Amino acid sequence: MLSDGHLAMEIRHSHPALDQGFHEAEPTHRWTDAQARLPEALLRPFESGCSLRVQFADTALAYRIGPEARSGAAAVA
Repeated sequence: MLSDGHLAMEIRHSHPALDQGFHEAEPTHRWTDAQARLPEALLRPFESGCSLRVQFADTALAYRIGPEARSGAAAVA
C-alpha cells in the first residue's frame, strides 16, 4: 500500500510493473532478489512523498539456505 494524506494505492504482488528486482509472480506471492525497486510510475502520483506499507502473509513457504551459505563460505568452481 502506497499512501499519503489524500491518496492510497494498493499494489498486489502480481502487479506487472513490479519487475525490477522481483522474480515472476506466483499464485500467492512473489520473491525478490534483495534488490527490488518500486517503479517511478507508481510513485509519481505522490508529489510530496508517501508511506509504504508491506503486508507479509503468514505462510509455510520457506526459502531454504544451504549450509555453505549459512557459514558464509563461498562456493569455488
